Amino acid sequence: MSWYFTGPTVVVLIEPLGGVGRRFDPEGLALRYDLTRAELRALVGIAGGKSYAQIAAEAGVSLETVRTQVKRLYLKLDVNSQSALLRLIHAPMQLG
Repeated sequence: MSWYFTGPTVVVLIEPLGGVGRRFDPEGLALRYDLTRAELRALVGIAGGKSYAQIAAEAGVSLETVRTQVKRLYLKLDVNSQSALLRLIHAPMQLG
């Protein structure tokens, strides 16, 4: 008998945020919600923690263009905040 298990034992399981194996699938979301390439670029930037200004600079577009893309993204995904957007993209998949 091992001395490791002579008393009460606790097992701790650590899972990635969102459940086992859940990964952010930008292309899947783009297909599911009919996102444009620009909206997808904004989504990936937000998910990566970038500011709107950073997204705009990397894309070579104005800040206002990115804001418009994000507004359309929110409408298509039926969210009203960045935190709701992040919850949606990292939530476990719903079947049915």
